[in-house]
Amino acid sequence: MPDQLQLPSDWFARFSEYAVDTIGLMQLTYIGIQQVHRLPQLVDILSPPDERLNETETDAANRERRSENADLANKEIASGFPLLHAHSLMGLWGALEAMVDDLALLWLTTHSEVRGSAIFDRIKISVGSYERMSAHEQVAYLIEEAKSERRSAFSLGVGQFEGLLGELGLSGGVHERVRSLILEAQQTRHLMAHRAGRVDARFLSACPTTGYSIGDDIRISRDKISEFIMAMTLYARTLRNRQRRANGEAPHLHGIPQDWEGVLDVT
Repeated sequence: MPDQLQLPSDWFARFSEYAVDTIGLMQLTYIGIQQVHRLPQLVDILSPPDERLNETETDAANRERRSENADLANKEIASGFPLLHAHSLMGLWGALEAMVDDLALLWLTTHSEVRGSAIFDRIKISVGSYERMSAHEQVAYLIEEAKSERRSAFSLGVGQFEGLLGELGLSGGVHERVRSLILEAQQTRHLMAHRAGRVDARFLSACPTTGYSIGDDIRISRDKISEFIMAMTLYARTLRNRQRRANGEAPHLHGIPQDWEGVLDVT
């Protein structure tokens, strides 16, 4: 078995830290772009037009660059920072996938009885290839093959994760609000990654109430990215509580914002 230090026992903390860092980076970007937007005005106050008669070529070039940057900042502010939010979602979805893989790796390693699940009996590999793998690689291989068997990559929303977790004995409920938002986050992420953010029929089939039409460019608002982050974080808390229950520990239900109360009351 792998050394305990190699096990991703901090799977929940790693995702939580990534989510917090993402929020922090977005906040810094909002503040920074606001300052870029105001900079030409501040410079004009300090350097009235009549003083520009003696400005150097470098001064003029800097003034022009500040003006161009301010125009870009104005565009981002007016549109609600959609590109920032799109990139944040891409990173967060990757972190969510990695979190579930880490949990699966930990659980399959520390609960060897789970390997008796029928799905692992169907996995094919030569004895030689398997024996040449390290213990860590063997478990990771089983997880990837189980995901392939379940066609996880083609499942909608939390279904991408729940099939594998069910095979590991970690199945459970997901609050409908969390389920709905994670589905929308997944499908929005797919549009950003594969369709340059342009709405297609597949997206509308999965998320028919978003208000978009085919061909629209999707725009992730500040409110929407906040909802996505909250839903992902609460899904992580849901999985953490499943792990706690399976280990005979009481679930953690504290610290939930008032407008999200009850989302962890699932088993």
